[in-house]
Amino acid sequence: MTFTYSKHYDLVFHVLAHMKVSNASNLYDESYINWISQNKKDYSFDIIPAISSLEKYYNENFERLRKINFMPYYYNSYEVMKNQFLSYEMFTMKDKKYFIEPFIYILDSESEFYFRYWDATTEHIISTKRDIENYFIEKLSKFAFIFEYYQQPLKILFSYSITKNGRGIIGDSFFVSVVKYPFSMDYIHYSLFFALHEYTHSFTNPLLQKQINMSDGSHYQSEILCILADYYLIKAVDETLLPNYINIFCNEKPEEDEFLKKYAISDELNILLQDELKKILKSRK
Repeated sequence: MTFTYSKHYDLVFHVLAHMKVSNASNLYDESYINWISQNKKDYSFDIIPAISSLEKYYNENFERLRKINFMPYYYNSYEVMKNQFLSYEMFTMKDKKYFIEPFIYILDSESEFYFRYWDATTEHIISTKRDIENYFIEKLSKFAFIFEYYQQPLKILFSYSITKNGRGIIGDSFFVSVVKYPFSMDYIHYSLFFALHEYTHSFTNPLLQKQINMSDGSHYQSEILCILADYYLIKAVDETLLPNYINIFCNEKPEEDEFLKKYAISDELNILLQDELKKILKSRK
C-alpha cells in the first residue's frame, strides 16, 4: 500500500468545495468555506460569486464535466493539468468557453493563496502523518487479499481539501482511493472506510450490469450495493470495525438490523453480491 499527496489536485477540490452540485458528487461544505475564509485574511479574490456563476452550467452538463474530479490525478503538474482541461476531446467548445476557461481562471486566482495554505498544512501534519499512514496500513492490510484477488494494489491519495465522499480512480497499475486526510482521530474511521469504499465500487458496480450515472438513479443503487458489500467484508475480516462502520453509514439508528433495513437490495442482486463475496473471501490465505 502506498500513499500520495497532490497540491494541484487539492486546489481543484478546494474550488469545488465552494460550488453547489445537485447530485451525490457534491463537495459544497460551509464549514470548510468558513475555515478557509478565516485563513485567507487579506486575500482579495472573492471565490464565492465567481464559482457560483458556473454552477448552472456545471450541473446541466455534469456527465461530461464531472471528469474534472478525476483528471488531475493523471498529470504531475498544475500547468499540465490546465492544458489537459483545455484540450480534452470530450469537452465541447461550449464547455470550454462557459465552464473550463472560467474555472481555470478561478484556479489561477485561488492558487496564490491555496498553494501557500497547502504547504503550511503539509508542515503542520508532519508530527501525525506517519501515525495516520501506519494506522491505515495496519487496518487495510487485513483486506489485502481483496486487492490481490483483483490484481490491483491500493494507493491512497490523501487530500487536505476534499469534503464528504471520496473519489476512485484506476491508474498506473494501482486503484487510487482519494479520501480526506484525517486531521483528527475523530475522522480517521470515515477516511478509512471510504478508502475501502472507493475500491469496492470497482467490483460491485459491474454487478449492476449497466452504465452508472447520476440521472437515472443507478448511482444511488451502486452506493447502496457498495456500502452493503463493505459491511459483509468488514464483518468477515475485522468485526471490531463494524460498530464504527454502522455508526457512520446508519447514524440515525446505529444498530445492525437497522443498517440492513436501510441498505436492503433485491434478492437477485443479493445473490450476485454474495457469489462475488464468496469468491473473494475464499481467496484468503
